[in-house]
Amino acid sequence: CCHPNALMTLSEFLEDYASPETKEVGYKLIEEELQNIPKEKVRSIAADNIDAIRQGLAMILNEFNKAFDDLGVKKLDSIGKPFDPDKQEAVLQEASDTVPEGVVIKEWCPAYMMGERCIRAAKVVVSTGKAEPEETAPQEEA
Repeated sequence: CCHPNALMTLSEFLEDYASPETKEVGYKLIEEELQNIPKEKVRSIAADNIDAIRQGLAMILNEFNKAFDDLGVKKLDSIGKPFDPDKQEAVLQEASDTVPEGVVIKEWCPAYMMGERCIRAAKVVVSTGKAEPEETAPQEEA
């Protein structure tokens, strides 16, 4: 009874919040789980609803992007660039052996610019540089 509804809820979550990698894994899982629904009619309805959710959200996203284009709003990419407090909010710091200190490693939410004005700061994870080796406490001899 609840299985088809759970799959549709997962589909909505994937479209709204998931990264492209997570979406790929999630939709593979949904396809596999659809085959586990015993009743053909229920399975067909659930598959149709999941497709409708994807199509509807894609249409909304296209309209949203068109409106942003019409208003001159541009999305900024932060990953791999130096941290800029005027356009980014550091939500976390993380050590990295490959990314220098002060450079953005991950982007949780993108920044948006309208002309020269930042209308939404990005939420980012910033590198602290190489991780400090942990010091081990000297062991006392018995």
